[in-house]
Amino acid sequence: AILGTGCSQDIADPEFDYNLKSAKVIETNNEFGLELLKTVFEAEEKANVMISPTSVSIALGMAYNGAETATREAFEEVLNYEGLTREEVNEITKELIHVLVTNVKGNLLEIANSMWYDEEFPVEAEFINLNSHYFDAEVRELDFRSAGAVKTINDWVSDKTHGKIDEIIDSIDPAVMMILINAIYFNCVWETEFDPENTQQASFYNEDGSLFGQVDMMQLESTFRVANQEAFRAIELPYKNGKFSMFLFLPPEEGSVNQLVQELDGTSWNNWMAEFTEQEDFTVYMPRFEFEFDRSLGDDLKAMGLEIAFTEQADFTGISSIPLYIADVI
Repeated sequence: AILGTGCSQDIADPEFDYNLKSAKVIETNNEFGLELLKTVFEAEEKANVMISPTSVSIALGMAYNGAETATREAFEEVLNYEGLTREEVNEITKELIHVLVTNVKGNLLEIANSMWYDEEFPVEAEFINLNSHYFDAEVRELDFRSAGAVKTINDWVSDKTHGKIDEIIDSIDPAVMMILINAIYFNCVWETEFDPENTQQASFYNEDGSLFGQVDMMQLESTFRVANQEAFRAIELPYKNGKFSMFLFLPPEEGSVNQLVQELDGTSWNNWMAEFTEQEDFTVYMPRFEFEFDRSLGDDLKAMGLEIAFTEQADFTGISSIPLYIADVI
């Protein structure tokens, strides 16, 4: 299986049934995302890192629906699902996806899932039913050996990400029987927008103090929620719909991004969030930037405890009677 990231429906903002078990899933999703970020960050060294833990956990959640015995236990340990039944995890994930999807006031968050399997590959009906019902996954049977198979899958990803990701695979290995894809597209407007006329050329510096160069520096003065700690300065930039925010963290001059990332876990994140207070006439400077990131997450997930799913000892009998293991997570 190859699991990837970047969907579409007009809905009013739904309410979320926030009970103890849903709170646990949200908390465990956060823990998983922060742990994944730390693992990737350590491995990448100097790269700008961009991951979507939600996308990864949704894609893995579809695979989890076919995992059994020790493989299922590994999924539950890595995704922190111990103490929950598979049905509970699926129900809460379905509701979370429903709540996250947004298409109001120029704010867009779309989520789409798909399952592609080779036409010669026998798939358990229950696996298809679970992912169709709980993940609203499109299910496509496809001749993986045909000349157009790669283009068909890439076109689906490009469509669901509005052209931002135009290629998720460049070939299909003969051993690959199924590809599970989650696509998230996010495009929202800030509550207080930067004025393009206040964007000016300014110096931007690398972490080691060397000059990166001149950049288009945006500037904005308004009332914001901010936090000033010994380990960082931070600001919350809310989006117009009130559902989402961007949090910017700046380590001190004597600190580093790496030190800040190493402190990240569920407890520290919750503590940091509690430190934010409203401050008037606060000025934020931020460079305009654009970058791409792609990486195989297989080694990272193995390091986090999911190694069995990538070996011939994997048990995915919930997907098919034919022996399977995860080839890659992208």
